[in-house]
Amino acid sequence: MPGAMSPAGILLMEDTLNKMIYKDGSKGLRRDKERGLLPRGSHSCFGDFPPDLLPERPLRRCQSAPRVRPPPSFETTQVAQQRPDVTARPKSAGALGVTGSRAKLQLPATRGMRRPCSATTLRSVDPGPPRAGATRRKPIKPSMLRVFYERGDLPVQIFHGSIGRLLWKVDVEKLDYHHYLPIFFDGLREKEDPFRFMAVTGAYDMLEKGGDRILPVVPQLVIPLKSALNTRDTQIMCTTMKLMQKLVLSGDMIGEALVPYYRQLLPVFSLFKGKNIPTKDMGDYMDYSQRKNLNLGDLISETLQILEEHGGEDAFINIKYMVPTYESAVLCGASDGKYWVELTPGDRLSYGALILELELVGDRLCYEKLTGHGPKKGWISTKLKDKKLAIRAQDAKISQQGEVEGEVRIWALSDIHTDKAENLKWIEGLSPAEFRNDILILAGDVANTFEALKHSVLLLRERFGRVFFCPGNHDLWMQGWKNGDSMDKLHAIIDFCKLHDVETSPGIVDTGAKRVLVVPLLSWHHPQWDTEPELLEWSNVPTAGKTVADYWATKWPQPLNTEDGSVARAMDELNDKSAGYADALARKDEFDAVISFSHFVPRLELVPEKRYLIPACLSKAVGSSYLQERVTRLKPHVHVFGHTHFGYDMEIDGIRYLQAALATPQERAFGGSIVSLGRFPVIEAKPCKVWDSDQGWPEIYRSSWCEYYRRYGRQAHVTSIVPSVCCNFYSPTAASKSGWIAGRMPIWLFGPLQHRLYEVGHMRYRQVTYVAEGS
Repeated sequence: MPGAMSPAGILLMEDTLNKMIYKDGSKGLRRDKERGLLPRGSHSCFGDFPPDLLPERPLRRCQSAPRVRPPPSFETTQVAQQRPDVTARPKSAGALGVTGSRAKLQLPATRGMRRPCSATTLRSVDPGPPRAGATRRKPIKPSMLRVFYERGDLPVQIFHGSIGRLLWKVDVEKLDYHHYLPIFFDGLREKEDPFRFMAVTGAYDMLEKGGDRILPVVPQLVIPLKSALNTRDTQIMCTTMKLMQKLVLSGDMIGEALVPYYRQLLPVFSLFKGKNIPTKDMGDYMDYSQRKNLNLGDLISETLQILEEHGGEDAFINIKYMVPTYESAVLCGASDGKYWVELTPGDRLSYGALILELELVGDRLCYEKLTGHGPKKGWISTKLKDKKLAIRAQDAKISQQGEVEGEVRIWALSDIHTDKAENLKWIEGLSPAEFRNDILILAGDVANTFEALKHSVLLLRERFGRVFFCPGNHDLWMQGWKNGDSMDKLHAIIDFCKLHDVETSPGIVDTGAKRVLVVPLLSWHHPQWDTEPELLEWSNVPTAGKTVADYWATKWPQPLNTEDGSVARAMDELNDKSAGYADALARKDEFDAVISFSHFVPRLELVPEKRYLIPACLSKAVGSSYLQERVTRLKPHVHVFGHTHFGYDMEIDGIRYLQAALATPQERAFGGSIVSLGRFPVIEAKPCKVWDSDQGWPEIYRSSWCEYYRRYGRQAHVTSIVPSVCCNFYSPTAASKSGWIAGRMPIWLFGPLQHRLYEVGHMRYRQVTYVAEGS
């Protein structure tokens, strides 16, 4: 059999198994249609015929054909069902039909046997209280998939070969997921082919190739999933739960996006959690069900475990509320420098919490909490075996290491995004010996997950003498993080850095003859920072809340949120609590050079005008006015920043601002002249030099946006003219124009010549010197 069996192929094999065991052909589906549990087909692809066009006599039809005459009235059916059957044997009767002392012996009437004239007619047996029918199968309404397929509006066709396959008429990656994915999920409640086959196979195909496009569609999938589960049909429920598992595992943050909808999805889980056989209680069926993962109870437990593992810290509490018998699958234990006392977040200290020592008895510490989340007072263990669980806070002085002999260089790097394999290879390719006497400034956005961040930071720590680091927005995403919110993750990152000599507070670089002060600054973006005019001449310009992933990929403690700037303010206030910051601010004039750095942008002049951004709302998610005020007070010689992935080297009000972002492989390949800063990062695969103990500050690096604004200046008031590459994302009006301002050259012509030649595949770019590129 060529190829692997598709999920829908397993369902077809299940139908064949039913026919072999029960030997009823397709009678099961026919009976379900007659009972009203399954939908019948419509008269045409446009729906049923009007009643006045129907024939007077019922047409001869097969059992599965659509019903062309109205069914009997509900009242007649109901009366017939309520009429007591005095001769019927009650379900609770014994072998002879005896149900109690008041019941009479009933002899079945057979051929050749007459009922005595004196026989007493039995009274109807009291059926008892009505059943709730919580697990009884519910009638299934036709799905939208059936309607769209009958109209021919689905871009699929079925290949009927040795293995049934679904062929797509267009690439799955090009489909509108907001339109088609809910339709295929709505078809999960179908039991009749080809609708069921298309629904399962189509949903699996779209989940496998959806990537980042699945997360925004999650709210639209809740109602189809709920409808399929509420059918109470065990086969449909098993299929739906497998699709739920596939959905959660298809992308980051999808499991957490489902948490608010647990109250709609999980009530059925609680009803069926104890059922382990999907339909008939037969040994053969039990064996096949275990092999194909169709045991309903086991499948429910497996699905709940996946939801808990990928749903963040609130998943277990919400699952427990809806399914009281569920037990957590997450184990307690040591985790990254803290100890989980309980699974409940309120019963443990958060990562990075600052506590006051009241009493120390061996390895047990009596504490009082100063900052962070967790109990206000209590006892904790300071270490577990050889692993430290709590460390002493550093003194409020600027950190300083011994005097460094020989030449010392300070390098800058940001946005390394080592989740990308090519970027991780770039980091691993740095020489282990060349930078052993140097200092690296790492300005955020290392990786989305904590594990990848730790691995990357340790790689850089092995290659450089000292590493200064401040986290970026990607570093605080909740991807794979289950121990609290983004603020807890920030404290965990800082705690990890302290344990591995990665500096997140002000430090002094002493070369003997010169002393340099390096100051990391924590920050976060907020929309109020952008004060330049909006693109009012264009319509359908998206907002930052619907475009920027930080709004849904991070989670902040109440009442903090990004929209009102409270997160940016809280992050800025953490700088005042940083060890040595107040001392650095007071002594900054004592040093030969002062270098500060942050991940986010401190000034609007360091971001292209919003008409050049894709989309324009990105200008509301890159900078902080709190950061700008702090940099202005510190007045460093150089401030290093990141986040926007544009090469920048520009002096404003006596401060030199520099960005050296590694960016993503795609950005380097198709926009290298805009990302690059001098020969960084492609021509010279190493960070960008900021300071040298022998030569001092380097010459101004060439970068595309800086050269563009040096020649033309900034005209933020021009909002009607948008480059064609940007205007495709908006809807034009009568006052809007597509193109460039008259007399201007495109931005990419201002980048470093080597990167422009590299971008077009010029193989002799190494022969062109940096000095010869001109203007």
